Amino acid sequence: MRKKILTLALTATMILGSVAPTQVQGADKTYITGKEYVKMLEKVTGKKISTKNITLGKKISYADAAVLAERADVLKNGSKVIDSLKTKKSNIKTYKRISDLAKIPKVKRAEVISCFAKGIFTGKSNGTYSQSDSMSTKLYLNKSQARTIRNRIRDKKERKKITTDGQVIRTTNLPKNAKKFPYILESIPNSYYDSYFNWEGRVQYFGDKTKLRYPKDVTDGTHLLWGENVPAKEIIDKYRYEWAEKVKKNIKTRLNFNYKTVTNKWINDLQSTYFVYGDSYDKYTTNYIKDYIAKAKKNHVIIKCDKVVVEPSSLYYGTDGYTYRCYAKFTITADSKAFTRSAQENNELIYSEYPVAQWLEGAKNGKTFNLVFDITMGTGAMNDNGSSYAVRVWDQIWDNMRK
Repeated sequence: MRKKILTLALTATMILGSVAPTQVQGADKTYITGKEYVKMLEKVTGKKISTKNITLGKKISYADAAVLAERADVLKNGSKVIDSLKTKKSNIKTYKRISDLAKIPKVKRAEVISCFAKGIFTGKSNGTYSQSDSMSTKLYLNKSQARTIRNRIRDKKERKKITTDGQVIRTTNLPKNAKKFPYILESIPNSYYDSYFNWEGRVQYFGDKTKLRYPKDVTDGTHLLWGENVPAKEIIDKYRYEWAEKVKKNIKTRLNFNYKTVTNKWINDLQSTYFVYGDSYDKYTTNYIKDYIAKAKKNHVIIKCDKVVVEPSSLYYGTDGYTYRCYAKFTITADSKAFTRSAQENNELIYSEYPVAQWLEGAKNGKTFNLVFDITMGTGAMNDNGSSYAVRVWDQIWDNMRK
C-alpha cells in the first residue's frame, strides 16, 4: 500500500511539474508587451535600458526578457562579477542547465546565462527530475512574471537561489530529510529526498556509524591516501561529477537492453563502469555479464529507460562507501517467468553480479517504473586518490523504500 501511495504521488508530481509551452502562470496571465516590460524595468533602474538585438512586439520571449533583465540589473546593481557567479555561469553551460541555449542567438546567450545564474529569471522548468530549465524564444512572459523579475532586480533577497553547478534551489514545501542535504532542488520531488539511506529501513546496521555521512556533511570525513588521512573534501570536490557520470552510464546501460540487438559493445560499455579487482576477476565479471545475456535472451527481455538522474549533491558515505541517490524511469517487457522473485534474484531480468535482493515489487510485462535507488562506488586499489572509483560489481537496482 505504501508503494502504491508513493507511485501515485510521484506520478502526480510529474504531471503537475510539466507545463505546456503555451501556458502562462501567475496572478495575471496576460502577456506583457515588450515596451511595457522595458518601461517597468526602467522605473527600477531610473535609467534607459538598451534594447539592442531585442524585438519589442506584442509579446516578449523568455530569452529577450532575460537579456533585458540582465541589462537592468547591471544598471541598478553594477557589473562586478564575483568568483562564485563566474563559476555558476560556467557550470550552467557545462552541465546544460538551460536546455535550449543553443537555440538562442549567440549574441544573447551570455546575458541570458548571467540572468539565470543570478536567480533573477530562470525560465520554465522542464519538469520533474529535469535538472534543466527552458529559456525558449517560443515562450512568452506574462505580467505577473514581469513583476517578479522587477522585484528581484530591486531586491536581491527576492531572487531564486542557484547552486554552484547551476540548478534552481527550492526553499518551500521541503522534504522531511531537508536538513540532511546541502540543498533541495526545485525539480526533484520530496519522495527522492525522503527515501531511506542504506543503513536505514530494511536493514539493521551494526558497523561503525561514526563513519556514516549524510550528503550535507559528506565532505567532513577523511580519506586514506598512502597511509595518511587527507580531508575527504579534496577527493570529493575533484571527482564528485566524474563519479556521478560513471554511475549514470552504468544505470543507462543496464536499463537499456534488447535481447534481439545486444552486442559486445553493450558488454564493454557496462564493464567499463565497474571497478576492477584484477585481470582474473575482470574476466569473471565478463563471463557473468554473458551469462545474464543468455538468460535474458531466453526470457525475451527488453528494457527501455526514458530518464536517469544521478544528482551529484546526493552523494553520501554509507555502509560500504561513497553512494549516490539515483532515479530512473524505465519499462520492462519479458516472458512472465522472468518477473518472478526467484528469476529476478537469479540475474534474469535486470543485470547485477549479486542480485540476491534485486527484485521489483509488482513487476509485470510492460509496467513502467519510477524508481529511486542508491548505487555505491568502490575501488580495487589500495590508497586510491579517487581516480579509479567506479560502481561496485555487486550493486543492485531496487526500491529504496522497500522494507
